[in-house]
Amino acid sequence: MKSISGYYTLEKGFCPIVFESRGRISGVWTQTLETTKVQTLKLTYEFSDFHGHLL
Repeated sequence: MKSISGYYTLEKGFCPIVFESRGRISGVWTQTLETTKVQTLKLTYEFSDFHGHLL
C-alpha cells in the first residue's frame, strides 16, 4: 500500500519520500512465482482513482 499512501499525500500537496527495496514502487502483483499459472486480473485490485501513473 506504499504506492497508494504516496499518491494520497501527493494529492494533498505534500512531497512524500517512499523507501522501497526494489528498483520501483511495488504493489500486489508486481512479481509472481514462476509456478503461478492463473491470476486475477489487475483491474480487480485497481483503485478507481489510481491507475498506476506513479509506477
